[in-house]
Amino acid sequence: MDAILCPLPQPMKAIRIAARKMTLPDLSKPGYVVRLLVRPTKKKILSCLIFGLMSYYLVTAFSFSILLPAVIGGIRFSKINPAYYPFLFFIWAGLLNEIATIYLVKQIKSNAVNNNLFYLIESLLITVQFKKWRLFDRSPVLYKTLLIFFPVFWVGETLLLGSLYNFSSYFIILHSFLITLLSISMINRLLARERKGLRKNATFLISLGWIVFFTYAILVEISYMYGTH
Repeated sequence: MDAILCPLPQPMKAIRIAARKMTLPDLSKPGYVVRLLVRPTKKKILSCLIFGLMSYYLVTAFSFSILLPAVIGGIRFSKINPAYYPFLFFIWAGLLNEIATIYLVKQIKSNAVNNNLFYLIESLLITVQFKKWRLFDRSPVLYKTLLIFFPVFWVGETLLLGSLYNFSSYFIILHSFLITLLSISMINRLLARERKGLRKNATFLISLGWIVFFTYAILVEISYMYGTH
């Protein structure tokens, strides 16, 4: 009985690839499972190859969806409230990270280095953004502590205990958890001050988006650390 092996991305692993491992289909890559095609025909083989390539290019397209807000932010920079500058810098850093991902995956088959650096920048910029939103007015010590804690923890896991070429899973989980807590605190403060018009409040919408995004990031990272995918 003739058969071939076809690499197919698992749903959860496709998310992992979208976030961190932008690679073309390869049986040696952990982001793909193998499906046995019994009695392969030209149509089956072509479908297998197209599906694998589409998953890569779809991931690339979704990753560069950040291009539109980055461009709009640049065009309207002079009209944007300075209180939102850290968020805008965060968007631009995300775009540069996606560009670096495409380049490094083709050059060294990994985007761990640029993503690890981006996670650190991300944690600091978002912390500064909450400062701009006056979340730390009653606890300035917490703000300074986070600005010191994030780099120290990142250096400890990424450079001292691990490698810049491996993803810093504990830092991803920790900074995502803390940002989620800060976002919840921000929303609680907004609810206490202004109950109307929150659906048009940029601070509320950004904080809500961070809660969803970083909670999801925690669940995905834990699933990969402990093999529950």
